[in-house]
Amino acid sequence: MTTAIKSQNFKSILPEQIAAFFLIVGFALYTAWDQFYWWGNREDYSFGYLVPLFAGYVLYDRWPVIRSYLFLGHAPGQIAPVQVARNALTSLFEWVAVAVFAASVCLFTIGALLRAATGPQNPASLAIAASLAGLALSTVFIFSKQRVDGHAMPLKHRFSLTALFLFPALIWMISAPLVSVAETQIRVFLLTKVTIAVFSSFDFLGYELEREGNVLILPEGQVGVEEFKVVGQKERRILDVLEPVIATQRLVFDPRAMNDKENQIQLTRLTYKRGALKHDDRVDALSHAISYYSEMLGVDVDAVIAANEHKAYKNEVALWADDSRRNDMIIKTCTSGAARIDNPKPKLYKQGRLISWKNMKKGGL
Repeated sequence: MTTAIKSQNFKSILPEQIAAFFLIVGFALYTAWDQFYWWGNREDYSFGYLVPLFAGYVLYDRWPVIRSYLFLGHAPGQIAPVQVARNALTSLFEWVAVAVFAASVCLFTIGALLRAATGPQNPASLAIAASLAGLALSTVFIFSKQRVDGHAMPLKHRFSLTALFLFPALIWMISAPLVSVAETQIRVFLLTKVTIAVFSSFDFLGYELEREGNVLILPEGQVGVEEFKVVGQKERRILDVLEPVIATQRLVFDPRAMNDKENQIQLTRLTYKRGALKHDDRVDALSHAISYYSEMLGVDVDAVIAANEHKAYKNEVALWADDSRRNDMIIKTCTSGAARIDNPKPKLYKQGRLISWKNMKKGGL
């Protein structure tokens, strides 16, 4: 560190530069609060908790260079710049930075209002994160027009200083599902490429098949290529899927599969210990298949049968109650058993005329 920097301290920093610093920090805190919802509710974005720490560490690591620009106007090891004169190009870039700053404030206001009115959603988070990037970069460029000692900073060095903040400002754009449309398009593109690769491989091996989008049509049926994602320790994930199904005797094996020695090893020797099996490809594939059909396997067959029988019984009772022939079943003050079950006080008829239960008790029949 040079003597010039040592002779300066933070009290020498210009008030407008301090204000710019707290402005950026304030916007960053609001952005983190907005994206906190996605970090806690989307497993694929749970890494977002590390984004503020990561951005802070990058700035801490680059602080010696940033400090050199603020106090000396150049990076460490560079020659001190001569007296800088303003020109038209410098003014143009400063106006562009002011325009970006104003647009970012407007965009942030729109995103904050949308967030307050509708809650967490992708468009609001996108507006807030994009405005933070624009505000941070434009603010650094605008308030770096002069060093701490009041001398002007060369335009080239101002761009270099602003570039040091690129990563901390833009990382917020990927720490939440901001552009769902683009994300979907990328996912569909990758799935299509995987389908084409599988189709080409099977076609090269001589299998008869056709491709329609992400679906492969085989003589025995259709096979679709879908997105699949897993998280957590492999052994624990596999056992959590297989154990309930096998314990309730809902998984049926072909005898040929059970007589295979490798299948027996993988099914009987898998534990929660990491690396319990040298090869676990077969039980892993089996767990994926069971996960796919987990909803179907979770149906209680006995309960479904009982529900269907009860429904059929109720339909039979309703059909019997609406049958006009039940008049012939009325004997004095009694009705048929089916009618009594469905309606304790049924409506009765005499020669096609409706009579009430009360009148029937009085001898209406």
